[in-house]
Amino acid sequence: MAPWEEMYAVYGTLNLKDTAQYIRINRVFSANDDLSNYYQHADSVNIVAADFEVWMEAYSDGQIAGPNIIFNPSSDYIKDDGLFATGHYNTFKTIERLKVGYEYKLFVKHKKTDYIMSATTDLLGLRTLDQAFKEMRYTNVTQYKPEAIDYWGSLRPGQFEKTIQRLLYYEYTPTDTFQKVLNWRPWLDAQKNGSKDTAVQLTNDYLKYIAENIPVNPNVQRKAVGVDKILILNSEELQLFIELTSQQGTLHYDPGYTNFDRGTGIIASRYYYTYFGMLLNPVSVDSLVYGRFTKHLGFIDSWGNQSKDK
Repeated sequence: MAPWEEMYAVYGTLNLKDTAQYIRINRVFSANDDLSNYYQHADSVNIVAADFEVWMEAYSDGQIAGPNIIFNPSSDYIKDDGLFATGHYNTFKTIERLKVGYEYKLFVKHKKTDYIMSATTDLLGLRTLDQAFKEMRYTNVTQYKPEAIDYWGSLRPGQFEKTIQRLLYYEYTPTDTFQKVLNWRPWLDAQKNGSKDTAVQLTNDYLKYIAENIPVNPNVQRKAVGVDKILILNSEELQLFIELTSQQGTLHYDPGYTNFDRGTGIIASRYYYTYFGMLLNPVSVDSLVYGRFTKHLGFIDSWGNQSKDK
């Protein structure tokens, strides 16, 4: 067998409208002989998260802007979830909010060997999550003015096979107020049970999903802000990487493109483009409060009252 060479694959997408950013790391190897001699060994692709430091530098007009953004080991994602999913990896997470117009440089370092790799990306989009919570919403799509964005591809919703419906809501504790989002991918429920009910703002499938994914907590109040209908936009760099990878069919092989100075992988931008910001009507708001699926979640009704049925 060929000698081992230290090398890692790092994948991540930065999104202005996400509440957290994630980086995935696994070990890779390069050899001229039969690859099965290597990847049958469990430690050929696994890493120990504690051995790594992951951080980002933010740049504005070419100058470092603020302290480093630190990523910490995370167990939020199961092994078969996400854009870059394979069977072996560790994820790292930050909840630091990203800023419009900034450039970000990611660093990954192995603390024991001093191996370090880095890559830089710009961000898609012009609105942050904070701005999404404050923008005007409408019940009629013809009234709504979508956000302006300079994008290389199509922005017509009909060109997208899959879209996201994002519930935005506030969560109030005795001491703090939090911005919360819940992304619903309707096509997954449609595949599961064949539902095509779109006559109301919050369908039964949608309400069931909300009930399954927002935890019951008698110590908090919640207030629905609205629902953003979202297109998932990839940067040109990310789209190129996806297309090259899909042509090869497996991540056991070098995808032929990376923006890291060492190792392989991609750090690029993805953006949730709001093509319609929907204002929930009183019936929809009250269905969160008094409906059989979500009445235990502590939402505030259209009159400002909270359900007592928890």
